Amino acid sequence: MSYPYKVARTVIFQGEEYAPGDPIRFDMDDREEKKAFDGLLASTAILDDPVFAENIQLREQAAAQASGDAQSPPPSSDDAQAVALSKLRKPELLELAAKEQVELPQDATVQQIVAAIEAKRAAA
Repeated sequence: MSYPYKVARTVIFQGEEYAPGDPIRFDMDDREEKKAFDGLLASTAILDDPVFAENIQLREQAAAQASGDAQSPPPSSDDAQAVALSKLRKPELLELAAKEQVELPQDATVQQIVAAIEAKRAAA
């Protein structure tokens, strides 16, 4: 999966229109796409925004997980506790924290989420 860049101004790339705020991706191994990327970045038509990119990637992971969940039954809470927290991704950790009624700060990192879940379990 390629890195998503944030569109700052309307961009037409490969015949598709991207509005401000949309994610756009480039194949950096393709010379023409790399050249287009360089021009758009230099003209600030696109932005390298790590927070935006992480949010887009998390949404895509959650959507992929949701489509996978539709095919298999959700694990029971006992199964979820048996799975090592360190092996779970952020969307899965957030879901588990919500199920276990763990309070988290709005911008919690994966490490903070794991620590909060473990602390809540230890206190029980």
